[in-house]
Amino acid sequence: MMAFYKRNPKRYVIILFAIGIICFLVSAVVSFHIPERINRNVDKEIKTPEGTYEGNLEFGIVSGEGRFTWNNKDSYSGDFSGNEIDGKGKLIFSDGGNYSGEFQDGIRSGSGEFKWSDGKTYVGDWSNDNITGEGTITYTNGDTLEGYFTEGKFISGVYTTANSSAHYRIVFDQERVTNVKIEYANGIIYNGEYKDNAFNGEGTLVYSNGDKYSGQFVDGKKVGNGEYTWNDGSHYTGNWKDDKMDGEGEYFYPSGSKGYKLKGNFTNNRPDGKLDYYISESKSYETDWSNGKCIKLTE
Repeated sequence: MMAFYKRNPKRYVIILFAIGIICFLVSAVVSFHIPERINRNVDKEIKTPEGTYEGNLEFGIVSGEGRFTWNNKDSYSGDFSGNEIDGKGKLIFSDGGNYSGEFQDGIRSGSGEFKWSDGKTYVGDWSNDNITGEGTITYTNGDTLEGYFTEGKFISGVYTTANSSAHYRIVFDQERVTNVKIEYANGIIYNGEYKDNAFNGEGTLVYSNGDKYSGQFVDGKKVGNGEYTWNDGSHYTGNWKDDKMDGEGEYFYPSGSKGYKLKGNFTNNRPDGKLDYYISESKSYETDWSNGKCIKLTE
């Protein structure tokens, strides 16, 4: 080794220096502690005056997946961002209704599905926490209302029954139905006002045999003032109750070239009590009726 040193002293010094540097680096690596990576995501429970949050935090801010339960038992599970409900999630109300879909800045916005506590559902667009845009309401009996909505109000579209037994053409004026035409598969046609999934208001109902009713409806039944015309030319004008002639009215029926008229009270589709019986415009009789039969006639 000494001979080597004498032959090349500079090379030997360089080797010794390099060995010293390596030893220093090794000792430094061994002596320094490598810290663990900081975990910015933490699961935590936070109580607020409005309710309780359970879920993810990023540097102390509610963000990621979590669940918030309000004091009134409403609850939300899904995405959060910047201490706000934001993204996709499910909102369950204490009354049984629920919404699944998109949220923005704490309100329903985008695409989503809402289920009422009675089983009715809406699938479609939302804006500013309201049903707004294009969507479909499906009723518990299977009927559907498909079209355009503004702030929860149906504007225009098509109503279809579950059994496809009718074609509906509905006209809406912002907050209410102004007119609807319904053509049933059995030939019956209704044209008139429509509300709460039934005939309500003024309308005309034409039957497949040619009979026709024009007048008032309540919940799909003839109620109030109206006129019914049979296909043989007979007609009744007057009051209706529960789909039947009931109250003051006039019943006209043809007979050959003449016509006869009963004027007075009707009950359950029958003349009842005292009625005037006209055989012409100037000639009439007083009649008494019971159970739909004339029991007395007085000139």
